[in-house]
Amino acid sequence: MNVVRLHSNALERRKQRADYELHKDAKEALECLKKVEMNEVSRSLTANRNMGEFSNYGEKLYMEEKIRREKREKELELIKKMREEEELKNLTFQPNISETAKNLYRGNVFDRMQEVISQKKRKEFRI
Repeated sequence: MNVVRLHSNALERRKQRADYELHKDAKEALECLKKVEMNEVSRSLTANRNMGEFSNYGEKLYMEEKIRREKREKELELIKKMREEEELKNLTFQPNISETAKNLYRGNVFDRMQEVISQKKRKEFRI
């Protein structure tokens, strides 16, 4: 009979200890949540924000980033077009040739090519 009573007391104490541990963990978690505070800067940034028409906040952030990226791409495209137009304005389609280059006479291209071929043939005959 003593053994049964000791066993039942041990089981009861074990159950009480488990309940205490469970409540202790829950209390600690609640205290941790109470300690978490938002930075003033973060609080001011998020004060006027809500989910609006979106089902969750992540979806809203995704759409905001998508819109921001599209806007940035359009701006980059506009800048690229403006640079190309500026380059086209500066083109005169008339190359700047130095006086030395103007004074050089090189003759007809076909004549020069024929001369190179004939020189090669002469070298072959000499060998």
